[in-house]
Amino acid sequence: MIKAVSGMDNDQAPHIIYLLDHFTIHGPNGEHSVLVTDVVVPISSIRVSKGSLLWRKSLALGLAKGVAKLHDAGIVHGDLHLGNMGLAFPELDGQDPFDVVQELCPHDLTVVLSFSSDDQTSSLPPYIITPCGVAKYHNMVTRSALPRTLPQTKIFDFGAAHEVGTSISNFHCRTAVCAPEVVFAMVIEEIKDPLVDPPADIWALGCCIYELVTGSSLFYRVSGHGLASRMVSMASSLPPKWQDWCATLPNPPQVSKDTSNLWWASEWRFIRSRCDDDAEADALVALLKKLLVLDPMARPTAIEVLDDPWLLHAATMTE
Repeated sequence: MIKAVSGMDNDQAPHIIYLLDHFTIHGPNGEHSVLVTDVVVPISSIRVSKGSLLWRKSLALGLAKGVAKLHDAGIVHGDLHLGNMGLAFPELDGQDPFDVVQELCPHDLTVVLSFSSDDQTSSLPPYIITPCGVAKYHNMVTRSALPRTLPQTKIFDFGAAHEVGTSISNFHCRTAVCAPEVVFAMVIEEIKDPLVDPPADIWALGCCIYELVTGSSLFYRVSGHGLASRMVSMASSLPPKWQDWCATLPNPPQVSKDTSNLWWASEWRFIRSRCDDDAEADALVALLKKLLVLDPMARPTAIEVLDDPWLLHAATMTE
């Protein structure tokens, strides 16, 4: 799938990781496929919450543009979360390759042993090596824990990506960004590999934007039926299947525009603490309320998301 994604011109898809080369290596730990891409600094290794609101909005804008490009190419990412986002590292082009390697070394090497010698099999690698500290080197080169220039978001990890209208076996998705229709299929209907369409990425995009701005996950440590119930608590209306499921609960929840507004009013106070003013918080909540709806058909497309006032403001500030 990454080959299909990287078939896009890098200049036309600047927010998607670009595949430069790929090959197979036969080493002491077996046979491995190697993907050579542009260098990306994982968002998870950067203290995003310490950046300015404009810096974080720029990340959100780049993510939305990347999703729009994927959907335009007929591809669903399927597992969009901050762990699959990164920053471009254009400053690397000006560094001496020898200096880069020296700064990234040495690597910690750990010998792999089983608890019992009887269980030591050839399937276990002789050793493992810790990843190099790209984020630390990035910080050193940019002379700051966060770059002074606005970031260029990169989407990577296409392990759950697939063409629109198709499904993949052994589907996986981080619980905190899993769309309601996917949660319902997997948890309530017990469908192992549900159909995951573009609206699922839109829900995940909303979760990512919330986390980029607030520094917290909207569905932290919630899973299974508890996750489904929390999704219902924020909804203003329920799709038919959700109505039928809620009717089977011992204490069916009350779902209306009023209960939804109360839920979002509570979230607004937390979001406001991470925004510059009330108007900024109002605009962000208005966007999230459009993205985070239970009915996938009611969510906007990625292109429509880019026309939202909150992101349009970020676009005008980054031009």
